[in-house]
Amino acid sequence: MQKETCQRCGRELTQSQRWRHCNYCSRSCFNDARFGERIEWNGVWIRPGQTLEVLKLYEKGLSESEARKAVGADYKAMRRIRNTPELAAFLPKRVCLFCGDALGQKPSRYKYCSRNCQRKAKYDRCNAAQGRETRRVDHVKRNRAIDLFARGLDSGSIARYLDVPVQKIERWVYARPIKRASELCPELTSLLPLKHRLDRAESATEWRNILQDTSKSFGAPGLVTLVTETLHGGGAPGRYASIVLEKLKQNVEEGAPFAFCNVLRNAITVIEWNDGNFHLTRTLKSSGTFVWPGEHLGDFVMVTKDAFSYLLAYQKSAKSSDARMEKP
Repeated sequence: MQKETCQRCGRELTQSQRWRHCNYCSRSCFNDARFGERIEWNGVWIRPGQTLEVLKLYEKGLSESEARKAVGADYKAMRRIRNTPELAAFLPKRVCLFCGDALGQKPSRYKYCSRNCQRKAKYDRCNAAQGRETRRVDHVKRNRAIDLFARGLDSGSIARYLDVPVQKIERWVYARPIKRASELCPELTSLLPLKHRLDRAESATEWRNILQDTSKSFGAPGLVTLVTETLHGGGAPGRYASIVLEKLKQNVEEGAPFAFCNVLRNAITVIEWNDGNFHLTRTLKSSGTFVWPGEHLGDFVMVTKDAFSYLLAYQKSAKSSDARMEKP
């Protein structure tokens, strides 16, 4: 005798379902009868079973492997959790077993965030097996080195101050090899001294923005054009005027200053057109050198007068006497 209604909800079966001798009107009714009705748990509707038990253990702080072994869940239950966004949100955050960084979207078989961490963990296991002490980074001195480097001290001064080899200081404050600004440690990008950030600028706009942000320039009226080509020695105003007019093809306006730097970077020459004549001003630096844009940025870089004044007075590196702090 053919069944006329669904055994779960009592809804009338279709003719096709009666011909196929179906007991339920839909897959939902079949699942409710076979696996139980859905219940609400933490704002999610879920059926009771292994999946729910695993999620409850997650909530109590157990790891994925510990919860799976405690419940005896099969791969289907774990796959159901990972493939359902509402359930996957309850999965514990997977972190690297060596450094503790998040693994993100890496497959579940990954235990380390990189080959570097995997290699270091293997090295530690070999040391432990042979009874040798594992060498670890002194985070107190490392953070201290980063702070001193951000204040302008060079690697050599920091190494003498903290009694740490200079090679280790450089490994702490840089990501080697350094070729582009993007390869610099992210945590140090905003902490580097001005000279190092300007040296790693990849365009004239980036170089100008770094200088003006550091100098706290408020966009005072007037711009200064920094000519990137460095010159040997000094000279009369006509030498610099010919470079501006003939080589750079610039239209000289009344009061528009152009700045040049010599090869030794210890003298900056500024020419300015006033009252129909070029006027020359030269600034010398008795100790140290000026910071100047390189020729790879183009022919010139335009900055505000506030930023240019800051550049003239900028001390390239802090002196050792500035580090009057207590040792950690």
